[in-house]
Amino acid sequence: MERLFSPQIFKTLLKELEERKEDLKYIGDISDLGNELGQVIGRQYPKMTDIEINELMMGIRHGISVTIKN
Repeated sequence: MERLFSPQIFKTLLKELEERKEDLKYIGDISDLGNELGQVIGRQYPKMTDIEINELMMGIRHGISVTIKN
């Protein structure tokens, strides 16, 4: 099943992240950022398949790779 992304979904994800930041009571490492993002995305897209999760991870890797300087 294809998981669609739209401006409305983006707005929903941002809203939930904004709400969650008030509950963060710890300082962690970058994997904690991934966990927080993953929980928000997982609620928006329940029952994701392994293929869909891998596609999401490829998108994240791509986004990071086009912004980092070597």
